[in-house]
Amino acid sequence: MTKIKWQVIYAVLGILTFAAFAGAVTGTLAWWAYSNQVAISFYGTSVEVSDMLQIGLKTDIDMTPEGMGETEVINGESYSFVEAGGALTSNMVSYYLEQQNVYAVNQLVPVTSASYAGNNEEMTLKGSIVAGTPYNANPAETERYVKIPLVFRVLQIDSIAGDTYAPKRHIWLSRAACEASSEEDGEVHKALRMYANGIVMNDDEDYVPTRFIVNPNSTENTLGYTNVGGLLNLSGGNQYYDYYTDNEDGLQYEMIYGEYTGTPSTVTYGADTELADINATGQTTPTTFLAKHKAGVKAYNDLSAIAPKRAVYETLGTVAPIDDNGSLSGGKPFCTTEDNTAALAHVDLTIWLEGWDHTVIDQENNHFFNLDLVFQIDSK
Repeated sequence: MTKIKWQVIYAVLGILTFAAFAGAVTGTLAWWAYSNQVAISFYGTSVEVSDMLQIGLKTDIDMTPEGMGETEVINGESYSFVEAGGALTSNMVSYYLEQQNVYAVNQLVPVTSASYAGNNEEMTLKGSIVAGTPYNANPAETERYVKIPLVFRVLQIDSIAGDTYAPKRHIWLSRAACEASSEEDGEVHKALRMYANGIVMNDDEDYVPTRFIVNPNSTENTLGYTNVGGLLNLSGGNQYYDYYTDNEDGLQYEMIYGEYTGTPSTVTYGADTELADINATGQTTPTTFLAKHKAGVKAYNDLSAIAPKRAVYETLGTVAPIDDNGSLSGGKPFCTTEDNTAALAHVDLTIWLEGWDHTVIDQENNHFFNLDLVFQIDSK
């Protein structure tokens, strides 16, 4: 498979770090079988500012072979940084992941967050749904997704006392572009999700955990969600929603996959010629999420009655700050530099393809996508 190389030159007033993510999706039939090639790069620049945002990794792996700084032990933990304003390149990240040998290096396989209320709770990715099994509660295999322990600090470059770092500085995700690499590359990029697990300073200047899912495709100013329950066609090629035979009454019923809270009633159809968009996909051709009700099977025809649970996510519109000539406010910071001499800011960023997103379908095979992120601090 050809790996897309993505390079962006970006210069703005303020202090930014740029991140680029490129990938491709290949696979067969259902969402649990998809895979993609990935590359992640981070670029940074500053123009006419007194502080510079520096990015690195929390790791004891020797990153000097890839051009990062020597390991720094700070408060008993090991870190490696790119020089201020520099790039945490895809080669650096790939090298880190290869040496760590825990998470995906150059391949993602769709998994799911399962239901997530968005109330600052922890999130554990779940594994693939198996045809005929309504729910998979097992944690996803780590090689199916990427997790990067990012660390930031703000170098005060006008200091006369050597390298000093600014405490109590929020770091926001100010911009994101998630798109297909070309007009032919479909919509699978819409399935990309990120989970941020960081430490921020609140209004009382206490440092507290912040945890949330972000959909980098959405710019809405309100929270969004993904339904993580419904009918599926995982049996392959028959264009019918999956069904099973009940052991007690011997009748056939459609299977509801995932998580739901409703007690829906069934309808028995005498014909099976029409696609039934029970999952509200808006699609017009058969997919994993769009199929027919099989004649004679007790079927469900009301998604609201099924009441699937939701994975609530933030959007770029809810996390990005308001930028008033470099003075940032509002939004939802990913992390804050600590109030001490080291002044580090931590956020673990988990990246995956959400299997319950309606774009993770057969028609998206061999499609490429790019994700570009810009992290920013205010210019005070």
